[in-house]
Amino acid sequence: MIPNVTGTNDVSGLIFNPSSQTTSSDATASNNTVLSTPTPSVSASTNTEDDAVAISGQAIMLSRLFMTANSSTAPYLTELTKTTMAADPVDFLTQDDRDFLSKIYSYAQSQGADLRYVDDLASDMGMYRKFGKAEINLNNGGMYDLEGHQLTYSFTTADTKTANAISGGTAIGSTQFDKGFLKYELDPGFTPNHSASFSFLQSMVEHFSSSGSSDGSSLASKFSTYMPSGQNNFVVTTASEVTLVIPKSSSDNTESKAQLKSKRTGNTGSHAAVDLKATKLKLATTLLDAFLAWRRKNNS
Repeated sequence: MIPNVTGTNDVSGLIFNPSSQTTSSDATASNNTVLSTPTPSVSASTNTEDDAVAISGQAIMLSRLFMTANSSTAPYLTELTKTTMAADPVDFLTQDDRDFLSKIYSYAQSQGADLRYVDDLASDMGMYRKFGKAEINLNNGGMYDLEGHQLTYSFTTADTKTANAISGGTAIGSTQFDKGFLKYELDPGFTPNHSASFSFLQSMVEHFSSSGSSDGSSLASKFSTYMPSGQNNFVVTTASEVTLVIPKSSSDNTESKAQLKSKRTGNTGSHAAVDLKATKLKLATTLLDAFLAWRRKNNS
């Protein structure tokens, strides 16, 4: 589980500091000639600094995502089953995912960004690894409300604009992000209730690419204060006509809170209120059932 903490964790004990290695000036040879320490070459110094950054980033990643300092104790799941269904999505992150997130954590910390933005991004990447193989898109015509109206999922206006900017930007061709993840993340049919800030994602996609950032402002100026995406970061549009006949039993006479609110506001044609918790549960169950069916089909 991702801890909800502000700023950075103290991982100083896990970070390699090359400057801490010293040579005593009293060390002498038998002829009393002082032994000098060779001056490292520029390339050797650069490699040491890169190694330190890598170790630092990994320490932050392990601490925040898995609450451990030992990578061998971090859970690593590769298959979605009824047993692993309840596992945290970050447990499904691949080794490449974890290495890349380590670089993002290191960069975000060095720039003064709140690391919870990276936590949210890691959560979405874990969701992709956990459910991505199911390849279920909510906008393929299979989602309906309790009365048989078809539902269509979309991002907010701001997120739609940012998602389009990422998909159509020059950085996406050379970014180090997994292209499959970006396709999944930027499609409202797959991730309507995403955790990651799309503005932060855009900054990372651009930074970790050959094209560089399109925004000259510093990372800290935009992301030093954490602003969660919240529970209302997507829109559900309800079709005006009933296209699915759902048999009703005697226990279905009580209208849902979402339906009552929709009638009170007169909003029966679009953007109808939806119980977020029930929607998440239904989505998770649908994805698991679809994935298991897909696996049975491919293994038969």
